[in-house]
Amino acid sequence: MKKHIISAIAGIAVLTALPAVSSAALEPPIPGDVNLDWTINIADLVCMQRYLLGADTINTSQFGITIADLNDDGRIDAFDYVKLKKVFDEWCGISKDNVKIESRFTQVDTSIPPGVKYSRPSGSARIIRSVEDLEYYLSPYSVMTTDGTCVFIDAACQEVLDDLYSRYDDEFFANNILLLNYLPGTAGYEFESIQYEGDKLVIKYYDSTPYGLTWYQPLPPYIAEVAVPKDLWADGDYTWERVEQPVEMTMKTDFTNAITDSAITSSYSKPSVITNSEELDTYLDGKFHSGVEMSLKETYNDEFFEDNVLIIDLYYQKWRDDWITSVDVSEDEYGNIVFTYDRKFIDGFVDSGIQINQVVIPKKQYHFADAFKEKSWEAFVDVSYTSCDLFSIAEMNGFELNDETIKCYSKDGAWVNSDVEMRAYLSECMSDEMIEFLFPESSSDSVNWNRYSVYMWVDNDIIGSTHSLINSAKTDDRLNITLSNVQPLSCMGGSFLHIIQTSRIYSGKAVSVNNINMNDDMPHTDGESAILQFGENVVMVNQYTFGNKNAADIYRLHLGGGPVQYSGYDYIGTVELDEGYQLVKQGSYISYAEGEKGEKIVMSSGEYKITIENEQLTITYKYSADSEYTEQTFAYAY
Repeated sequence: MKKHIISAIAGIAVLTALPAVSSAALEPPIPGDVNLDWTINIADLVCMQRYLLGADTINTSQFGITIADLNDDGRIDAFDYVKLKKVFDEWCGISKDNVKIESRFTQVDTSIPPGVKYSRPSGSARIIRSVEDLEYYLSPYSVMTTDGTCVFIDAACQEVLDDLYSRYDDEFFANNILLLNYLPGTAGYEFESIQYEGDKLVIKYYDSTPYGLTWYQPLPPYIAEVAVPKDLWADGDYTWERVEQPVEMTMKTDFTNAITDSAITSSYSKPSVITNSEELDTYLDGKFHSGVEMSLKETYNDEFFEDNVLIIDLYYQKWRDDWITSVDVSEDEYGNIVFTYDRKFIDGFVDSGIQINQVVIPKKQYHFADAFKEKSWEAFVDVSYTSCDLFSIAEMNGFELNDETIKCYSKDGAWVNSDVEMRAYLSECMSDEMIEFLFPESSSDSVNWNRYSVYMWVDNDIIGSTHSLINSAKTDDRLNITLSNVQPLSCMGGSFLHIIQTSRIYSGKAVSVNNINMNDDMPHTDGESAILQFGENVVMVNQYTFGNKNAADIYRLHLGGGPVQYSGYDYIGTVELDEGYQLVKQGSYISYAEGEKGEKIVMSSGEYKITIENEQLTITYKYSADSEYTEQTFAYAY
């Protein structure tokens, strides 16, 4: 029968007793051997402690007080006790090899036969001092069923019993005692530590069930075994403590501006727990440029996920926000992973982009309920948000656009606490007909003014922009609202009405509105980039570095119409470059030509050449400053 045995990492391991040494060989006695048994152990600490408390004496008849006067000041006092503890640690410490404790967990069976149960009825933690004690502990016991039948239940299968009796025999008990504890069935246990705290032996252990492991029938119990040499035994004072599984969390933070709007929006969401490569692919899809994805996927591959869980949390750093943000990760009292962000004001320029905070936890240690984020300077506030593009609404619904229909492009925000106050604010922004169209009298009771207040403001933005709430929080002195503002690449301005509804307790509090401007027309280009236009074809090359990747992405831009410069883009492909090499240079000269066969050619300062022909884009470039030119071809539809 197969046995499942987990070796304990207790800090104190294999069983060894101190060799027997005659008293003649040890004269004069070992300093600190207070009870004169020719070794230093817990009994000496107990003996000195009892002497200092006046509860016992020390035998000084043969060797005088030198056995206990460790600091040689002519008396035995608390200073000697402190020094004796250090001597004890040197003899019995975790890092020493002279006195050891053996420990292990033995599963009573790896498969439960039908109808068989293994268990102990009571008193599962015992001190075993002899083979007879062990036989009594492991003997079958009887239980009475509801129909009056007496049933015997074994402590373990026969193979496990034979193994225990072979290891713990009369020879073992001559020099050792055995501590046993019967533990409920699970996937496994491990020891955190086995050590003396004062004069008590404390055994700390934890359930080491791996993340995500489930079972559909009861698992056999475990017998926890701790064998202690008698000369280290403190006369039976011990305790078992079940503790939370220790976790070896490691965190790495990377920063990138090679992002999409999706990454910015996701940075306001909760952290993501990722357990395999497929989940990582889904998580990364559409958030970052290609080089970032490639670097992360190479780092967190199938081999990594065999043994680890990855938790990723994104934090968006706004351009010129003038805050440096740090993050710590910890476990809370409910078994959750919490990312706690803190920030420090600086007087200088701050790049915009995304912190990618990556926490790695061994899969066998992952037992958390969920993952969350907290910002030390603010707390979440529940609000609802609506915005109206006033110019587009007026145009689509037949309102004549004049200074009366829409009276202002922007107006400071205000709290309103009734329908009357709301209409008074709106009357300064638009005509009565527009107000009635947006907020008909029949719907004026839609806000419960006893519970809620409304904050309203008007601002100007690009017509066709869309706004969505991605974060709402409060600090000590204000309400902070963060909006995602997706703008087309256009120059036509309009007027927008914004409305926030929240608890009445916030009415009158100062409000800060943070607009994060995004667009769906072009990729983010905070790295070195160049836009190459020839006729109806527009290509953008965007270079950036992340992790072990120095990459240049190639995009096709679609020309827009009217005031819209571009109407979208397609990802074409990526070329990888040598570390530190700049393919795209600031202010580089760009020229356009047609080849002998009519192919379209764009050259940028002689560093790279792009050719478009027969629905293919070919880039000719150097991998590094010293390399030869190479070519890479991608599909390109006109």
